[in-house]
Amino acid sequence: MKKLLFHLLIFTLFAAAAGCSSGKDDDGNPDVRFYAVPASLNFEAGKTTLQLSISTTGHWTIVCDDEWLEAVPAEGTGSAKVGITAQANPLAQQRTSSLTIAYGGAEPAVVPVTQKVSGEESVDLFGSTDEMKAYLEEGTIRNSVNFPNLKVPYEGGYRVCLIHKNIPNMIASITSAVHTNIENMGNRSRGDYASPIIALADQPTEENLAALRAIEGMISVRAI
Repeated sequence: MKKLLFHLLIFTLFAAAAGCSSGKDDDGNPDVRFYAVPASLNFEAGKTTLQLSISTTGHWTIVCDDEWLEAVPAEGTGSAKVGITAQANPLAQQRTSSLTIAYGGAEPAVVPVTQKVSGEESVDLFGSTDEMKAYLEEGTIRNSVNFPNLKVPYEGGYRVCLIHKNIPNMIASITSAVHTNIENMGNRSRGDYASPIIALADQPTEENLAALRAIEGMISVRAI
């Protein structure tokens, strides 16, 4: 009789333990898929609203790291389109910030934000669709309105295409911000602008790209 009671007690304890399972993964975090697109936001100098698309099944909350940014809505559950508004930039230089998105108990996602300075010139790169295609796919510049021709042989792998103001020490600042081996690099300038292409050994991280965007005089940063 005592053995029967003992076995019943053991069975009850196991059943109770199974009923308390949290459904979390081995790290103690819920298995929540989360995507935010685009991976970074680049605002014009004036008051501007851009859209951030969130794809998830869980609850999320957005915290703007500076008062000049606002997210509407700032929290929700499931997929949503969020309007991110940047107030007009009163500074004499480009400014940077970020959005921190908490979701499902996992490590928060960070979306880098940059905003242009008032009066910053827009750059007209291309004269034809074929030339635009070559730039988008390889970074190659041909017959540009603002830049001399530039081609860095492309054999796959990772590269970053930049546009910046033609001011001293930009290349040193760029190579210092990359934090990975540079396998090849081309750089040409015309007048007030320069357009380096950097071939990298490793895929650039969001931190690498944010560091490049934060360089004074940087206009555009694009990873291929």
